Amino acid sequence: MPSFADDYERDIAAQKHSGPHLIDDERKALNRAVFTLIKDLLPIPDIHKKSDCDLIYRFLIAKKWKPEDAAKGLREYVAFRIENRLDEILWETVPAEMSEVLACDYSGFDTEGHPIFCDKPDPKGLGLLLDKFTKEELMRAHLRMMEIGRRLCKEYQTDRVSCILDLSLLNMAVVTNPKAMGFIKAMAHVDQTQYPENVRRMFICNGGWTFSALYKVLKPLLDPRVQEKINFIAGGAKLTSDLEKFVKTEYIPLALGGKSKGVPLTNWQQLRSLPVKTPPSIGQSVVSEEDLEYGSPHASSYPVPDDVDPDDL
Repeated sequence: MPSFADDYERDIAAQKHSGPHLIDDERKALNRAVFTLIKDLLPIPDIHKKSDCDLIYRFLIAKKWKPEDAAKGLREYVAFRIENRLDEILWETVPAEMSEVLACDYSGFDTEGHPIFCDKPDPKGLGLLLDKFTKEELMRAHLRMMEIGRRLCKEYQTDRVSCILDLSLLNMAVVTNPKAMGFIKAMAHVDQTQYPENVRRMFICNGGWTFSALYKVLKPLLDPRVQEKINFIAGGAKLTSDLEKFVKTEYIPLALGGKSKGVPLTNWQQLRSLPVKTPPSIGQSVVSEEDLEYGSPHASSYPVPDDVDPDDL
């Protein structure tokens, strides 16, 4: 049986890019340097990773190609995953009221073949959740959604997602609510440190002046490489046509002038029935309503906790 070192050698020879970043000999050498620094951690305990080699590249990009910093980030990543039992989180249940507020929808692919996750933040709903649940409980629901997204990426054989944020419900209540702002900042921190290079592009729609006030608070917390991925889409008549430069109409949410009804990322039973198809960048279409009756052929390829029935995947 091949060892993790054999797998690594195969992967580093095969991987030609990480997202938009091309991999040359110099960057391969940096990857090998990190590999040497974290050999005691390998293979990395992460059922949704593409490979150890790929994870190393993500942390190298996030840490400006500095091997020591990337190795430190990966050690923190492994500790975070073990502490939070992230390899088991997909099989946990989330209260319905929490799902309704925090859920993103999966709507299809962008023109480069990345899955699209759509979110319409509800400040009032978030405020109610923060009064009823702890920040830790809400963060766990967020982490579960992130892991579901990574699983879909692995099944669709793509390495990043694109996000559409519809901020039409945003108001000053969230900006002036310390608990809400604290939770939003905590999510931004976790997403940047524990899920580096997970996003290809982010589209901000219907931002308005309220978002301008919020972004002034959040911008200093965002790495410049993250800021570069944000595309501000103006509202009004041009909104849909501007989105169509990156996303086909059939995958744009209905509320933004498209045709996609979306599937909630927290609805794992429905998501697991999505067939695995090649992204449209290689000439295939995404899921249709008729497809939902079919099961995923790759579901059984993932390790599962001992107390979970494989039929529940």
